[in-house]
Amino acid sequence: MKRILFCADGTWNGPTGDTDGDNLPDATNVFKLFCCLPGNDSPDSLILQNEQERVDDATKTVAKYLHGVGDSNNPLVKALGGVFGSGLITRIIRGFTFLSRNYTPGDKIILVGFSRGAYTVRALAGFIAACGLLDASEVTMSNQMEAYIAAVNAWNRYRRQAKGHGMDRIFDWFPRIFSHLIHDKTTGGGSVPIEAVGVWDTVGALGIPVYNLQRDTRYNLFEFDDCVLSSQVKHGFHAVSVDEERVDFTPTLWKDDSRITQMLFAGAHADVGGGYNTSNNESDLSNIALDWMLTQLGTCGVIFRPECRSNWCLAPANPLGPSHQPWTEGVWRTLPHAPRTLPPEHNLKIAASIKDRLNQSVTLLPSGQTVVYNPQALGDVAP
Repeated sequence: MKRILFCADGTWNGPTGDTDGDNLPDATNVFKLFCCLPGNDSPDSLILQNEQERVDDATKTVAKYLHGVGDSNNPLVKALGGVFGSGLITRIIRGFTFLSRNYTPGDKIILVGFSRGAYTVRALAGFIAACGLLDASEVTMSNQMEAYIAAVNAWNRYRRQAKGHGMDRIFDWFPRIFSHLIHDKTTGGGSVPIEAVGVWDTVGALGIPVYNLQRDTRYNLFEFDDCVLSSQVKHGFHAVSVDEERVDFTPTLWKDDSRITQMLFAGAHADVGGGYNTSNNESDLSNIALDWMLTQLGTCGVIFRPECRSNWCLAPANPLGPSHQPWTEGVWRTLPHAPRTLPPEHNLKIAASIKDRLNQSVTLLPSGQTVVYNPQALGDVAP
């Protein structure tokens, strides 16, 4: 029995992900979690841009980390090029083919993501629940392009069943090689269980915002039409921001279910999912949400390196760390924002770190202002 993890990264916080100006992307919780996994990175993946694979024979762990669409030289990325709206589909297909190459019955599949990556793995889980994975008797897994074509057509067939949905119309822009329908080459719905989906702050309940600055146009693509965790998924873990205010970052919550834990954490979007630098304690809050996720996935059989918590400065926890207000910066200043509304029917839990933070003086960044912490959004949630 193997543990197979697909870790999808990519945030809307900024185009570079470099908040401290050192020309290095700041690590999100997805990347930190991937680095906490045992094993060595695959030599083949070390030369790739924005993606890595890791294998550990001792713990039978296989993992892939993907930032955005991954390496720009990947055949699927090159084939689709800049096709409008193809980025999300590329991420889903790459996760689907990775799992198809590595899965054998009895393995545990764990999907992990933040922001766009959270959106990706939740959509991927629904895809797998409905279609299974690629059938090795129908597809030559070692032929990368053959696997991509079979996977894209399976996705096309799956999404076209969602009538009137933005995802099906995307294929009108796809290259001909991906647009024709071939016979189904998947193992079929219900054939592949998923051990866990662990995500930080899934946003896009109103659709993924895509901006065309030349035309001053905003599109909403891929709006979720199903927020019910599939019966094929054993566990769902969702770390949710209390303090994010950008309307485009409205959280996409799962409907309440005994298999689901949705936990509220202090801070804005990346204060929960990570991506701020470690200087001036700017990652204190996101490290709390990371530590929580490591614990949850540990109960599902995921093995992490013992030293990983100390490597990422996770101890001691600091619930009074600074939080960010990205809606006061850059282009976000001109876009709508308001305190989050958190519907009580989703049975959201409040992290202990929030309770430790309540009514205490905390710092807001980038202004440096000190305020007493008492978020309006918590008024919607039962204590």
